[in-house]
Amino acid sequence: MGEIGVGIIGTGFMGACHALAFTAVGPVFQPTLRPRLEMVADIDEVAAQRARARFGFARATGDWRALVADPAVELVSITAPNVWHKGMALAAIGAGKHVYCEKPLSLTIAESRAMVDAARTNKIVFQTEGQFSTSRSNDGLVSEFLYLTIPYSKFQKLVASKEFSLKMGEKKYDLTDEQLQAVRSMTTYVK
Repeated sequence: MGEIGVGIIGTGFMGACHALAFTAVGPVFQPTLRPRLEMVADIDEVAAQRARARFGFARATGDWRALVADPAVELVSITAPNVWHKGMALAAIGAGKHVYCEKPLSLTIAESRAMVDAARTNKIVFQTEGQFSTSRSNDGLVSEFLYLTIPYSKFQKLVASKEFSLKMGEKKYDLTDEQLQAVRSMTTYVK
């Protein structure tokens, strides 16, 4: 059975969740490629060392760039604050690492587009996750998309055009560019 070296950037709540999830993958799913907790990074090196000891990472660092550059790290899991997602993801993709990025993927659709394009160009597996939620106006109509989970085929349409339709149950929504800019989190993945 093979292994893949995992590096997690961020030691907060989601970093801990990702460490626990990667640890559970082997016993629960018995995949042919098991995650190995190789390195954890946090701007606070003491927090990184605590996470290393708590979850069993091989190493810890106070510099996320060292994690991205490390040849033993093959998959980078980004759980840092949202404002840093794009830079971290692009650095990891540029270093030939597969990326799993916590939601929201980025701050704008343009940033998401740049990340997806880089992953496609470099033939990197790039994944994020999330939920779907909306806020509703007094008349019951969807007034704002807060979180959006869509298949990659629909995401391709989204980044390729300014017109996008989303079908939820029996209802179909035609989203304008302005509405798409209001989406606060988007879920999709590239293989």
